[in-house]
Amino acid sequence: MSNVNERQKRHREHHIKKGAKRLDMLISKESSHQLTMIALYGYGGMKKKHVIEYLLKQEYDRLMSDSDNYFEKLVKDIRESGVDIE
Repeated sequence: MSNVNERQKRHREHHIKKGAKRLDMLISKESSHQLTMIALYGYGGMKKKHVIEYLLKQEYDRLMSDSDNYFEKLVKDIRESGVDIE
């Protein structure tokens, strides 16, 4: 294994130990292009990872603040059922 690969592996393992979760998926070409454009021009060169995390937080907060509290109740029910969603 090359030094670069070893450093990358240690880097990933370090973040996983700190609670990070690995997300590995394929997305459409269109979505990839949109994410690139949002990162470069919508958020001034922000890393794609940070754009995704920011947008997820915005949507989560929006759903949690909904007036009927449906999403908040759903999250509470899931946690109380013992499902780990953290």
